[in-house]
Amino acid sequence: MVTCSVLHTTHPHVGDRNRGYTPLHIAATCGQIRIARLILGHENCYQIANATSDRGLTPLHVATATNKNSIQMITLLVEGGAEVNAATVNGDTPLSLVVRSEKRRVCAKQLLEKGADVDAQQGFPLCFAVLNNDNDLVRLLLVHGANVNFRGISHGHTPLHLSVVVDNLRATQLLYEFGAEPYCLNQSGKSALQLAELCSRVARDNHPCYTFLQERSSKDLH
Repeated sequence: MVTCSVLHTTHPHVGDRNRGYTPLHIAATCGQIRIARLILGHENCYQIANATSDRGLTPLHVATATNKNSIQMITLLVEGGAEVNAATVNGDTPLSLVVRSEKRRVCAKQLLEKGADVDAQQGFPLCFAVLNNDNDLVRLLLVHGANVNFRGISHGHTPLHLSVVVDNLRATQLLYEFGAEPYCLNQSGKSALQLAELCSRVARDNHPCYTFLQERSSKDLH
């Protein structure tokens, strides 16, 4: 456990020798709200709030990965000047990290309301939510303007392609409602509708996503 005395006697800009963590990084990791608030009271709070570790992690990145006081910590850091779209050396932003956490919906909403890029890391947040059947998060991201036809780095799939692959009917419905294009092609030249039909044939049953898209597409043509 990090103690107040350790953090108070350490300059807020000094990084840990192993990972380049500053005292604020450590406070964020441990969910130490009071200590983080004291550190951010330093005159150079903007620089402190956006200091990066060896891997390009800011304290806000770290806060999104912890389950202890993460909601309060994210609020504190953002109010202290933390950049909500800062990217690590791997391209991760706070939003692309927070969607993998236990408190992803609440924390994602926090970040989005503070201006986080909803299509961060090539649309990763929406794709991750679809693949993990977190349809409340899917809706949250869509309401905040996520690009429903974003072709990701994975075979050029759109979120709609992914929803039919994992047979996530609710996500398919939400994506379509928000303007997803059933005929948008992936790198293999297949549309989400064609992929859904293929999944239906392989499963040898009435694939719900295929039925839904087929019905909607037929209506759109008339």
